[in-house]
Amino acid sequence: MSFNQPKNIDKYSILSVLGDGAMGVVYKGYDKEIDRHVAIKVLHPHLLRGEMGDEFVQRFHQEVRAAAKCLHQNIVTIFNCGDYNNSPYMVMEYVEGLDLKEILKSQKKFTLSQAIGMIRNVLDALNVAHEMGIVHRDIKPANILLLDNGLVKVTDFGVAKIDSSDLTQIGDIIGTPSYMSPEAKSGTLVDNRSDLYSTTLVLLELLTLKSLRTTQINTIISETLEQLEISTSQREKLLTVLNKALAINPEHRYQTAIELSKAISEILETAIDIYQQADELAETVIQLKSSIKPSSDTNDVNQLTSSSLSQYRPSDLSIVEKILTKHLGPIATVLVKKQANKNATMDQLLGSLSRHIPSTKERDNFMHSMESSGILKNGGSKIQSQVQHIQDSQSSHNNSRKLFLSEQDIKKLTKELIIYLGPVAKHMIKSALNNARTYEELYTILANKIPDLKQRQKFLNNQ
Repeated sequence: MSFNQPKNIDKYSILSVLGDGAMGVVYKGYDKEIDRHVAIKVLHPHLLRGEMGDEFVQRFHQEVRAAAKCLHQNIVTIFNCGDYNNSPYMVMEYVEGLDLKEILKSQKKFTLSQAIGMIRNVLDALNVAHEMGIVHRDIKPANILLLDNGLVKVTDFGVAKIDSSDLTQIGDIIGTPSYMSPEAKSGTLVDNRSDLYSTTLVLLELLTLKSLRTTQINTIISETLEQLEISTSQREKLLTVLNKALAINPEHRYQTAIELSKAISEILETAIDIYQQADELAETVIQLKSSIKPSSDTNDVNQLTSSSLSQYRPSDLSIVEKILTKHLGPIATVLVKKQANKNATMDQLLGSLSRHIPSTKERDNFMHSMESSGILKNGGSKIQSQVQHIQDSQSSHNNSRKLFLSEQDIKKLTKELIIYLGPVAKHMIKSALNNARTYEELYTILANKIPDLKQRQKFLNNQ
């Protein structure tokens, strides 16, 4: 669908297009007043024309009301709403990560524990919505986001049903067919149990990497589960849960999100360490982002470099960032901008960036890639030798041991990090200490856990 990207929507600067769906286009915006990136969803103007125009507007406002009522760490937060060129828009929390649809396309395999952990997060979100009388009605991988810090968030309440709503004209058969419950497909009244049915289909897809048609489920589930690397006991429990959760009659299914969450938790033989799993999932997102799609912040970097980093060509910095991302993940975006402000020449910049790459082999690969790109002119060996000398000195100074922080230092750092990551901050610090030899490495590892680019930069500037 074609549309012209605006420069501004009210007070929000528009940076890029994040997506274009059936009901609207989603932009990445920036709120200068509070220094925050946001996602802005604007209803397509063509939907407002014709006899159904008023209905679409009402449904859009219903999405705003539905999501705004649900304040939970596993639900994308709504900040504001308004009208732009006579089209309604809403302002949402901007999160960095990948949706499960993209991750599943990569054929990434999850363990049983990881899959169940993510689905429990989804069920926590749905439990909050259901208790407020809201049925999502479009649970699917594309509407489940896995963030850079390992958190899971549910988004897009665009077809949500609110108990008090009188909307019926376009709402009785609505959702995504592959993940619809039988009652949703038939156009009969749906309730929270329909969401649980769809969520179970997502769980099955996470485990099998296959999107199964509902007509295939009863004949294929047993055969599919035989291929999973789980114990016989777990396989039997999982089969029992799936058969009940995917029953055709809603009365025969689990009746609440809490009930289903408890049932899938009992499949596991050991309890989930939520902090360790968040670390694992964060690493998964960071590794996949560079291979699945380019960094969403590349345009932001080019805009910033063109004005404040005039000693470098934006195209060169973009190449450096892309190559560095292969070694460090999305934190490369922040590091390139920060180090470019500190270093006067490209040689000095690449030397500074190299020191953030812990592996000697990867540092060599980084410099070789810089030479191959033409940005570095025969200076890679000299720079790498200097970097290696610094690394060796640091290693000797630290007596080849990992970085040690006192409890007081950990408390101080936790206070800084908790602003961006919440209560998992202290665990993230202790986990990062297992891999860091210097303060610079520690801050780099921790910054990688912060989803928002601006917030990463603020955190790094505090070191």
